[in-house]
Amino acid sequence: MIIAIDFDGTLVSQERDYDDVTSPLLMLPGALAALRAFKQADHTVLVYSARANRALRLDPMLDPLVRSGHRKAAEAQRWARSKPLAEARYRHMVEFCTQKLKGLVDAVDDGGQGKPMADLFIDDRAVCYGPLSWAQIAQEYGEPE
Repeated sequence: MIIAIDFDGTLVSQERDYDDVTSPLLMLPGALAALRAFKQADHTVLVYSARANRALRLDPMLDPLVRSGHRKAAEAQRWARSKPLAEARYRHMVEFCTQKLKGLVDAVDDGGQGKPMADLFIDDRAVCYGPLSWAQIAQEYGEPE
C-alpha cells in the first residue's frame, strides 16, 4: 500500500514560527513508531507538504487560481522576496526526511505531481483532530497485507 503522510502538523510539530528553518524539527509522539511499523509491513511511504508548493518556490503562475484570475499573483517583488524562504522551508523538510527518517520514507513530494497518488492519506486532521492516534494508525496499517 502507498501511504501519503502530510509533513507539518502530522509528522512534525507546527509549534514554530513559519520562517524558522534552523531549529530542529520535532517528531510528534508516536509518528516514528508508526513509520517503522509501516516499513516493517512493506508499505511505501510518501511524505507530502505545502512546503513543496511549486507556485511558491518556482513561479506563481503554476497556481491554477492565479492563472484563472481567481487569485491575484503576488506582486513580483513580494513574491521574489518570499521565494527563498519557500525554498528553504522545502529544503528543511527534505533534509529532515533524508537524515532523520532514512529508510522509513521512500519519497518526498517535490510538488511536481499535483496531489500525490496514494492508497491512504494521513494528515493532521486524522492524527490530531480525528478519532485516531498514531498508535492506532500503526496498529491498523502496521501489519503486512
